Amino acid sequence: MAIAAAGHARPQSTFHGNSARTGVYEKPGPAVLTGVKWAFKAGGTVYVGSWDSYLYALDAETGQAAWEFRTDGSKADPLKVLNPDGSLNQEAFAPLFGDFADMYLDFNRFVSVGAILSSPVVDRGIVYVGSMDGKLYAIQ
Repeated sequence: MAIAAAGHARPQSTFHGNSARTGVYEKPGPAVLTGVKWAFKAGGTVYVGSWDSYLYALDAETGQAAWEFRTDGSKADPLKVLNPDGSLNQEAFAPLFGDFADMYLDFNRFVSVGAILSSPVVDRGIVYVGSMDGKLYAIQ
């Protein structure tokens, strides 16, 4: 993996540009990337956690899925809102919300059933990742 450096970039002192967190910055960002600032080897696998409660392992060169891991929280489905594949069951929300499309965004923003939002860490061949079901997983 390589990170490109921006020419004459000022360090950002406040998250999202100002105390109101609007994302509006006083000056434009860098117009030109000037090259690689630093690089490191991450191995041949990229790990990606997802709202759908899966940790995906992808081949770094091809992007093909090597394997996937589903959290226990999504398997248990304490809210009884998931289909067997882990996707949301739209009919489960009809009695509560009526309109699944409007409710979907808030549900995914505030409620999760085993979603993986943390960054996976690899040490000695074991992948560690936290989940919204309150567990820390060690996957070999």
